[in-house]
Amino acid sequence: MKGIVLLLSLLALLTTNSDARIKLLKHRIFVVIANDLSGGLDLTLHCKSRDDDLGEHLLHTNQTFEFNFRPYFWGTTLFYCSFQWKGGALIWFDIYKEMRELKSCTLCKWIIRENGPCRYDYITGSYSDCYPWNNSTILHEKKNALQN
Repeated sequence: MKGIVLLLSLLALLTTNSDARIKLLKHRIFVVIANDLSGGLDLTLHCKSRDDDLGEHLLHTNQTFEFNFRPYFWGTTLFYCSFQWKGGALIWFDIYKEMRELKSCTLCKWIIRENGPCRYDYITGSYSDCYPWNNSTILHEKKNALQN
């Protein structure tokens, strides 16, 4: 009897349209982004998801920006950030992509370098998971879509 009540409760929770209720089923993810640019350059970053705009932040050398969230039950959580520094173009990266991070981190630590972001690898104990910057053309399309 208890099993049936539990199953019915779970089904009722999953059939609601409320993203907030669906998020309750997932663990919390923590993201830390550090400025590791050479030459003491300041880093300006601006992170967003479909639902959240985390604002623009200025990081001096070795300073960090941190945020946390509960991923969507459906595995579609995405946070992307734009980055810019003196003399550099506005570039961006998907800082949390659930399908990529699914098994690699609940504390996702990143350093930002001129040639791209690097994620901390808990197996090697270093920032060895490095990625190229995303295509800047797509950033402009995302910005336009968010404004409309």
